Amino acid sequence: MAEMTLVGIGIDLPGQDSVAEIRGAVVRCDKVPDLNPATYEIGIFFTDMADSTRKALHEFVETQLNAQA
Repeated sequence: MAEMTLVGIGIDLPGQDSVAEIRGAVVRCDKVPDLNPATYEIGIFFTDMADSTRKALHEFVETQLNAQA
């Protein structure tokens, strides 16, 4: 994907009744070496999401970080 491509994604987060719809722009797209089929790591800058989605995403990330500590 080309950088600055606008995308819409859906994320199923704990605590949400439905799939969270998020809009963003691609800021990075790197091919992972030596994988077949071709696999890419994509970084997206989120530009638009509901406040409830932002809260649920924040709580999910915090939970994951605390689990690794």
